[in-house]
Order: sequence, then structure tokens, then C-alpha cells
Amino acid sequence: MSDAMPAGRSDPESPAPARPPRSGRAAEAPGAPRPARPARPAGPDTPAPTERWLDVDGVWVHAVEWRPAAETAPPVVLVHGLGASVLNWSLTGPLLARALGARTTAVDLVGFGRTRAEGRPASLGVNGRMVAALLDGAGPATLVGNSMGGAIAVGVAARRPDLVTRLVLVDPALPRPPRSFDQWQIAVRFAGLAVPALATPVVAARMRRMGPQGVVDGTMSLSMRHPDRLDPDVRRRMVELAAERAELGDESPRAYTQAAASLVRYVTGRMRSDLEAVGAPTLMVHGTHDRLVPVSFARAAARARPEWVLHEFEGCGHVPQLERAGELVDLIATWAAPG
Repeated sequence: MSDAMPAGRSDPESPAPARPPRSGRAAEAPGAPRPARPARPAGPDTPAPTERWLDVDGVWVHAVEWRPAAETAPPVVLVHGLGASVLNWSLTGPLLARALGARTTAVDLVGFGRTRAEGRPASLGVNGRMVAALLDGAGPATLVGNSMGGAIAVGVAARRPDLVTRLVLVDPALPRPPRSFDQWQIAVRFAGLAVPALATPVVAARMRRMGPQGVVDGTMSLSMRHPDRLDPDVRRRMVELAAERAELGDESPRAYTQAAASLVRYVTGRMRSDLEAVGAPTLMVHGTHDRLVPVSFARAAARARPEWVLHEFEGCGHVPQLERAGELVDLIATWAAPG
């Protein structure tokens, strides 16, 4: 299966899974996410996070799970974007679990966060197969994806409709509409990552030069409309994780360039037909000030799928789950409500 086809089971001949840092001892690994300060006051029924290691088709996947007191809805799976991790869902996860009454799980994609690549390419194909295998075991779920995670979610929903009850796309990576020149500079920047073997040393040198704090702040400056409003506790954990990943040598820059290259191939190729093939009820959320994926891309996708619901967050950037967590959860809960 090609990188542009993120679905199905992983290769049975893939390497044996790497053991988690402390096998069977969730929430104790160094640098692991801790409960993030909620976006709005947490009540006594707001679930606390539990760190988990999941053996998904031979890959040890790092995840954080929030379980409500009573589970009354299908599970929710949260998929982060390029260069991100489960920490991007720290504010949204507990609120979503409480609002929907659903077990909510955020996963670190292969090569990102605390899920090690262990020789696998961190491509959309590998990660799409991982997400599909996870859903195979967990049962049909509401699949929520941000940025690259949105593209992965589209691929899974298109090829494995039995696994996705609802689809929520949060500022997803999308094909460029015909005759659109919006944010062409970003397109040129990502085109420069098309050959990972050449791009990885450049990205690695840049990460070393910037250091963990610089990497996090630079990413948030590009992703958020108001990066100074990032929850300070979430930022601190992001910096800790970036420092932890810096100890892995070139694994982080290699995963970044591999994922970026496969993402470019997908959005310029098969993603258009996958968007047409999605059958699950779909909510698309997009910030009007997204500098990575212009809102015009989402509007074009919504015109092609008029039965989808598109909601625009005025004045928001690329990561509403960090910028407008409470509003995003309320929107999803209202949309998903029966009737």
C-alpha cells in the first residue's frame, strides 16, 4: 500500500515492536504528559488523563485516555498533526470525554510524541494503517483529526467506513483548490521537504540551532493566531517533550520530513477521490486566520460536499483545540447530539 493510501492493516513483516520505556507502567515514563489545565473550569466530573501504551499491530503506540464517569457514546479517537503530539489535545480531550460521555483517546503517531519509529517510515501510509488497526480493536469511533491528522482521518474514513461513525476535521490538510494562490509560500516550503534524504539534515540542523524552546515557540507562532495565549502548562510540557525527543538524534527531523513528503503526495494526489468517498457524517472546523491551510481550502471542500457541516472560527489559527478548546467541544457536542 502506498504512502498516499492511509488505511488497512500494517505489514506483518514489520519490525518487532519497541517496548515502552517502562513496560506495563503507564504514566511513569520520563517526560510523559500530565493533566493539562483545562480551557474552562473543570468540574468534579471532568475525567483525568491516563497514559497508556497500546500494542497496535506490532507498534507500541503512546496514548492518553480520558474516561467519563458513564460511557454513553461510541469512543472518540484524536489524531494530531505534523510535528505535534497528544499534548495538542490536552485541553480538548477531557472536555470532549465529559461532553459526549465517550471514552476519548489521543494517540502519538509513529515517529511523533513518544511513539518511536523503530525503523519504520513516519509516513501517512504507516500511520493510517496504525489508526485503522487501532479502530479495528477499539470498535467504530468518532474520528477527529487536526492538520495532517485530518488527512489521515479522511483516508481511514474513505477506505474503512465500517470503523468511522462520525468524522471531525479540525483545520485539516486539504488539496489546493484550482486556480488558488492562497498561501503559496507555504506550498513552496513543503515542496522543499519532498525528498526526505536531502531535507532531513537541513531540518535537523535547524532544530539543533533553535533548541527545544525555540522549536515549540516557532511552531506555535506559525500555528496559532495568538501564540502568547498558549496555556503555559501545555507549553512547558511541549518544551519538555521536545527536549526528550532531541535526545533521539535525527529521529525527529527524519520523521518530520518523511511525514511531510507523504502528506504532499497525498494532498496533491489521491486525497481528492478520498474526500469524495467519505460516507460518514462529517463536521469540518476551520480557523479564518489559518496560515498553514487557508480557510478557502475548507470552503472549497465544503462546496464539493454540501451535506458536510463547515464551521469557521473567526480570528482563529490552525489549532482550535489549543486556541478555542471550550468552543470546539461545544460545537462537536451540539453537532453530534441525537436528532
